[in-house]
Amino acid sequence: MASYEALYGRKCRSPLYWDEVGENRFLGPELVQEMKEKIGLIRKRMLTAQSRQKSYADKHRSKLEFTVGDLVYLKLRKCVHDPSQVIRHEPLNIQPNLTYEELPVQILDRKEQQLRTRTIPLVKILWRNYGIEEASWELEQQMQDKYPHLFE
Repeated sequence: MASYEALYGRKCRSPLYWDEVGENRFLGPELVQEMKEKIGLIRKRMLTAQSRQKSYADKHRSKLEFTVGDLVYLKLRKCVHDPSQVIRHEPLNIQPNLTYEELPVQILDRKEQQLRTRTIPLVKILWRNYGIEEASWELEQQMQDKYPHLFE
């Protein structure tokens, strides 16, 4: 038993079994002509459906043209250049071992961390190439030894 027959409980109606189940017809010129007509009708209907779907899809498409030097997004929508959104950055001095030195820009805040027996002075440091939200608390003495120009 074929899988189609097992699933649907009847034979597949291919051009060999075009007639109704149980109807016996011999292969002859009339049957071949009838199959040609039905196949032509199927092709015509498929072409109509394809052209209908194409017209639906074409309504949502727009013709885009680009020139050399245009800015585009990765999905190829044209980019309208806005100079206020350009990110300025300083080049990094990358060492041969692919590391770079972080340099502090300024001291944002000071506080003293109280432990049980002593007090530790801390400073909040703004680092170059980072925003204020990435500023970190460092020991004041270490920063003063390493970067004395910040405390002048």
